[in-house]
Amino acid sequence: MANPTLVSQNAAPVDSYASNTTKDIRVVETTTRSTQSPSTRGPNDNVCFTLIQQSLRSRGFSKETIDIILQSWRPSTKKQYASSIEKWLRFCTKRAVDPVHATVTVAMEFLTKLVHSGAKYSTVNTARCALSSLLWSTSDNKTQFGSHPLVIRFMRGLFNLKPQYPRYSHTWDVGILLRYVSKMEPLQSIALKQLTYKLICLCALTTAQRAQTLSLFDISNMKVRNKQVCIKITDLIKTFKPGKPQPQVILSAYPHDKSVCVMRTLLEYLKRTRSFRGSKSKLFLSYTVPHKEIGTATVSRWLKQSLTEAGVDVSEFKAHSFRTASTSAAANKGVPINLILQTAGWASSTTFAKFYNRSDSILCSEGAQSQFSQAILSQK
Repeated sequence: MANPTLVSQNAAPVDSYASNTTKDIRVVETTTRSTQSPSTRGPNDNVCFTLIQQSLRSRGFSKETIDIILQSWRPSTKKQYASSIEKWLRFCTKRAVDPVHATVTVAMEFLTKLVHSGAKYSTVNTARCALSSLLWSTSDNKTQFGSHPLVIRFMRGLFNLKPQYPRYSHTWDVGILLRYVSKMEPLQSIALKQLTYKLICLCALTTAQRAQTLSLFDISNMKVRNKQVCIKITDLIKTFKPGKPQPQVILSAYPHDKSVCVMRTLLEYLKRTRSFRGSKSKLFLSYTVPHKEIGTATVSRWLKQSLTEAGVDVSEFKAHSFRTASTSAAANKGVPINLILQTAGWASSTTFAKFYNRSDSILCSEGAQSQFSQAILSQK
């Protein structure tokens, strides 16, 4: 059996919690929380990532190197890790354990406590990943906590106890939403709110993109080519990785039914927002004065509100269900699996099959890239 000691006991005794590392953390924690009101207090990135800084510093990395390493986590990941590491800090405080030099046994007890508190598999797995940023083996300086054989076996056992199922076992009919937005006509006379909702829904359906990506659509990276609008995504998104081509989203015209044509709706939206857009380059702006650029949370809220007004049960389906609904509908229409993966930004068919595909069957055939959106819009 593998040695359960991730960090040697000689490296940091259990009673060394009053070390300079922990003192620094307590100073930052006290200073930060004193400046926060009770209503805004929560998992603190500064406090939690001080632990990671101390862990890296103890391994001999310079401040300059540490600053670069800390940029490897995206804001959303930092927020998730902050919550887990704050719980870890409280756990170590009660047991007088140094949170940066704890053993794998202590860390696994922390995961066990999370399980007994009712945490789901995904929550415990996030905590495992967060601790991997802190705890390393001193024997080879390479093995992270999450890669330890006993931790891997623990997570396998937890999955057997609490299997992680996809959020949706079925999905909603995209035809319901298409019929709803098709009634928002004529485009020139409907309210800006309706025009905005119509465009955001058609974009979500015909591109199968996340709310984050939709919020990053930028008119400065937009090119109109005959019957298509090409949008380059230059910001960092979830699927953006080294060596991977820069993401590009295609909005295709749909001449068969102009009431659900995303390109026509986009051009009208640009025309309607031109007078108050000014220097704002993001495509989607708030439909209320002062018409600010909006973020991911607002896009999600608009999508969810559209589902509500169309008659879809939002107690069951959230904004992210647009990806499930559209890709499943495309699969039912016979869109090739490789085209679905390319459109949605998935590298593996396993992700689609396990978490998103709720179609009856998948048929493979040849087709152009616009086939995805054509298949979606034809279901009105």
